[in-house]
Amino acid sequence: MSQYYEVHGTTVWNPALGTSRQFLRFVRVFEIEVGVPSGIGPAEPNDISEIDPEVFGAFVNELVRWYLVRTGSPDADLLSRGFIVIVLALAQRAGVMVDWPPTRSQWDADKLNSLREQAQEKERQMVR
Repeated sequence: MSQYYEVHGTTVWNPALGTSRQFLRFVRVFEIEVGVPSGIGPAEPNDISEIDPEVFGAFVNELVRWYLVRTGSPDADLLSRGFIVIVLALAQRAGVMVDWPPTRSQWDADKLNSLREQAQEKERQMVR
């Protein structure tokens, strides 16, 4: 069994149900954390979760900004990184443009470059 994530009727991701349930829980946590809706709907009906690309784009961009500014601790970075990588991979598939924030240091630039590279690799691996 699996879950379908769709943008305008096109499947962009098809993870197993357990993975999807966990992902959707993370979505709700990060909606609260960054203070904006994700644009990712519930898994209804028929195990299909529709993604609104406009709302999702705002969420992705706020999430990236939050990641750069707020995750100053290694623990916060580690807790959030995997989720953000998947969100960025979904953004690529959904045609969402990411507004990468300006960096203030080489550490910030390295952090964002690493995130971009991991998201590109994840996008290639994700099941449709």
